[in-house]
Amino acid sequence: MTQDPSSGLRVLFATDGSGAARHATSVLRQLVLPVTAKLTVLSVAPQSFLSGARPDPAFLLKATPAARRQALAESEEEAEAAATELDPGVEVEAIARWGNPIEEILRAARRVPADLIVLGAKGHSGLS
Repeated sequence: MTQDPSSGLRVLFATDGSGAARHATSVLRQLVLPVTAKLTVLSVAPQSFLSGARPDPAFLLKATPAARRQALAESEEEAEAAATELDPGVEVEAIARWGNPIEEILRAARRVPADLIVLGAKGHSGLS
């Protein structure tokens, strides 16, 4: 059953497939989806990668075009999988972007425009 878009929230769910994002999924499902009119699921492929040999941010590596395509394809799969798993019963859009995750989440929130952004935060909450 799809709600009238004017009667519910426009929600942006940013996921990277991590444990924290999976925990956010359960909160999203229980508390947010019942009042959601449109759900946008976003996954962002980061524009830089840490070198495996040197896990120091000073050693960020720019991705090759092939690595960029692979990371973007993985992000698209993640967004689609999260949207399918949620099965929200409302209008849903799954998107993937390439870039800085913070910037891309904010850009997507303006484009939707989102009333609420849901994402997982590792170690920043007492919620179980």
